Amino acid sequence: MKIGLFDHIEDGARPLTTLFDERLQFAAAADEAGFYCLHLAEHHATPLNMVPVPGIFMGALARSTKRMRMGPLVYLLPLYSPLRLIEEISMLDHLSYGLVADSFSYKGPHYTFENVPIALKPLQQPHPPFWYASSNEIGSTWGGEHGLHFVTLGPTPHAKKNIETFKAALEKRGAPAQPKAEFPGGVVIGVMRHVFVADTDAEAHRFAKAPMDAHLANLNWLRVKHGATGLTSRLNVPRGATYEDCLADGSAIAGSPQTVRAEIKRQAKELGINYLLTYMFLGTMSLYDALRSLQLFRSEVMPHVAGL
Repeated sequence: MKIGLFDHIEDGARPLTTLFDERLQFAAAADEAGFYCLHLAEHHATPLNMVPVPGIFMGALARSTKRMRMGPLVYLLPLYSPLRLIEEISMLDHLSYGLVADSFSYKGPHYTFENVPIALKPLQQPHPPFWYASSNEIGSTWGGEHGLHFVTLGPTPHAKKNIETFKAALEKRGAPAQPKAEFPGGVVIGVMRHVFVADTDAEAHRFAKAPMDAHLANLNWLRVKHGATGLTSRLNVPRGATYEDCLADGSAIAGSPQTVRAEIKRQAKELGINYLLTYMFLGTMSLYDALRSLQLFRSEVMPHVAGL
């Protein structure tokens, strides 16, 4: 099983210059640790995301890391001109020496281009591999039907249903569109999990609880601002309201290396994944705590789960 890194780069209650510098330092440490790919979210008009133009930040990442792949998870396609997005992806693919892993979330007849010459082409041919993230069975089916690399999230029963739906659709298709030899079956099947590691369970809970609760508030910030707080507003991504809820439903994993190893192994077996997308550095978390957690994860967790 390969390990990835996910981030919103949410508001951290400190200057953005500091926030960005810390994230670049953290990404360099993850790169050195052997993480497979760093995925950035795209959200707008919310403290959940301080990099609403992920391509710009990935340009900086491309020159701060050496081996770790990178890509948005996901691009919000309705906000882009297809031509501009193609050119942006091509530039990033060259800046990163072919380490871009592209993703998308929407397809529709919003633009029309005819006979447009593409002078700027990506380094990876015919194009960087496409990844698809979905929080529901409709999207999971679509991803499988098109043979895309797939990541989901949410409580373990919810994630399991999405993964099973994706696998069934992919089996009907027969094969992934762009096989990746480093993954069994040539396709990425992953789940995103908040992961926090410390010397003891108590220490992990100490440094993770407040940043996680602040993160959950950011996730719902726009809903609360506009009064959309009912159950129907969260059906696609059921999530706990507190840090403790997330630990209980499996969407967060925290504790000593032994505790974290055991839970990752349990979930990997239950979900049938070959990719664990970790979310380790939250907005208000200190760089020290995040780096310490990463160091412990690298030395005492990764070697034990790589063979899953």
